[in-house]
Amino acid sequence: MRTIENKIKAEADRLGFSFLHITHSGQTPHYPAYLRWLADRHTGEMGYLLSERVKHSRGEPADLLGKARSILVFGARYTPLTQTLPPKHNQQRPLGQIASYALHADYHTALKQAAKQLMSYIVQEMGKEVQYRIFVDSSALLEKDTAFMAGAGWIGKNSLLITPETGSFQVLGCILTDLDLILDKPFSKDLCGSCQKCKQICPTACITENHNLRAEECIAYLTIEYKGVIPRELRSKIGSWIFGCDACQNVCPWNHKSQAQAENNTNLLPLVLTPGVDLLAEIELDELAFREKYAASPILRATHIGFQRNLIVAMGNSGSSACLPSVNSVLEENPNWLLRLHAAWALAALHPPDLSQKFEKALSIEEDERVREEIRLSLSECV
Repeated sequence: MRTIENKIKAEADRLGFSFLHITHSGQTPHYPAYLRWLADRHTGEMGYLLSERVKHSRGEPADLLGKARSILVFGARYTPLTQTLPPKHNQQRPLGQIASYALHADYHTALKQAAKQLMSYIVQEMGKEVQYRIFVDSSALLEKDTAFMAGAGWIGKNSLLITPETGSFQVLGCILTDLDLILDKPFSKDLCGSCQKCKQICPTACITENHNLRAEECIAYLTIEYKGVIPRELRSKIGSWIFGCDACQNVCPWNHKSQAQAENNTNLLPLVLTPGVDLLAEIELDELAFREKYAASPILRATHIGFQRNLIVAMGNSGSSACLPSVNSVLEENPNWLLRLHAAWALAALHPPDLSQKFEKALSIEEDERVREEIRLSLSECV
């Protein structure tokens, strides 16, 4: 006779989860390290992580549900698609890269729907009311550490959860429940060993020595969460990334080992976009067209202005003279100061023969002092 725990895991597998493990609803093992990370102020502008409410819920998850006893932690694998850009990539039509997970259906919606289906099954099997709460990419829980505590895998040097069977190309979620279930054993090993590949490949060198990172320097943070002026010293390091970054995952040996399993992916996270975004076409999308195009993906999280800012930085890094008309048009005509500022930098990075003249013209019509300062800085560096 199968136990309820085995039935739950079998149903999770049927629904398309890459794993489901069970752990207690208490404090996770790396919570003290998390508090030290907060104290080091590497959160960028994600101020919500510093709130007492978030720190409390991450330290005492059971308090999020009155009688919480167990946490079901699950993953959903997605296919890695950013190792190389498509063949059409060339200087006349430069392309931008999107992190693999964002090329698939929005995992927030997909995982929550699948988790609700799982709970409906559990309620039917138990034959009684079950109290629960579903969390997907939520600040309320330390999801990766919960998965570690549940025995799913270990926290890699790039701060991502790595499972021996499927690597790190997966998204996570948790279900807090009042069910008193048999718990899985915690993961006890760090299988990264002496490997340093993720740290060596990171474009901004934001990965630290303690299996963590400086979020304020991470390309994923800069292109998704951060909505302001990207620091000048980091813009060239972003390269062609316009939403997220897969650099550290692409070189991970554990992802190479699990690559074949990607072919067996379920329809839980179907592909909704193709790799390689035409920068010149994309910059022409107005907000309505942007929202329509990315309605089914997580990219809306960047906002239209944020995404355009990322496109402009990628244009500056492309080395393509084909981007000059678009960049110059933004600098001279776009109503948004943030985009004009980054366009000034991109124009300098592309360095057309008449750069000085273009900047002098821009200065003659620019009224925002922040943009004027960027133009002056860019102009002084190009003289």
